[in-house]
Order: sequence, then structure tokens, then C-alpha cells
Amino acid sequence: MDDGKTLHFEFAETAKAPSAAAHIGTNGTNGTHGAAPKRHKPEKLMRLLSDRNLKLLKQIRTAEPKTLAELSRISGRPKASLTRTLARLSDLGIVVLVKSKGRGKIPKVACDRVRLEVSLLPEDEGPSGNA
Repeated sequence: MDDGKTLHFEFAETAKAPSAAAHIGTNGTNGTHGAAPKRHKPEKLMRLLSDRNLKLLKQIRTAEPKTLAELSRISGRPKASLTRTLARLSDLGIVVLVKSKGRGKIPKVACDRVRLEVSLLPEDEGPSGNA
């Protein structure tokens, strides 16, 4: 049995623009995590799921760094760009930045996998094309 957390992004085209709602659940469920899900553009998620960032997420999970400086050293990334990347991953719910002593934050991976669901029809259209 799989009891990991899956972050589920549902992409749907609306009258305004394509966007995604994020939900996090256990065992593949689609329960919401916290407040109402934020809306995101699909391109933002796809850029953040680059090979380089997937490697970073694995490093966070396995090394469990206690500071951003430690993660910077482990990953070989400058702290400033690492901070920006982690903020974007946090905005999408993939990473959680836990407060530590002082102003520091400890990065934690919030889910075990990300699932993408893409609707090919606008939200206001049913299968027959009627609004």
C-alpha cells in the first residue's frame, strides 16, 4: 500500500487563461491541503520540474539540510538563486520552508510525487461542446 503524499495539479483552460489548481492528498486522493488551492499557469510548474530541480528535491529529502547555507553547499548552487527557487517551489506547495532559530528556514519536501491532469476542453464546455 502506498501512503505517500501526492500533489495533484489540475490544468484547465478557462475563459480568461489556462491555469492549474493544486491539491495534496494521501494515497492519490485529491483532498485540499490547507486553504483554498491557488491557481497557477502550467508553464510555471513545468519549468520548476526541471531535471536540475528534481535533483535538488532529492538532495533535500536525502541530506535533510538544516540550513539554506548547508543546502547551498550540498547542491553547489549560490544561496541567492537557491532561495528564489525554493520560494517558487514553496509557492506551488512542493516544498515547505520551516522556520528555525533566528531568521533561518529549513527546506522540507512536502510530497512524494506530483500528478498532472490536463483537460483538453475549456471548463465551461461539456463533452458535447455545450456551455
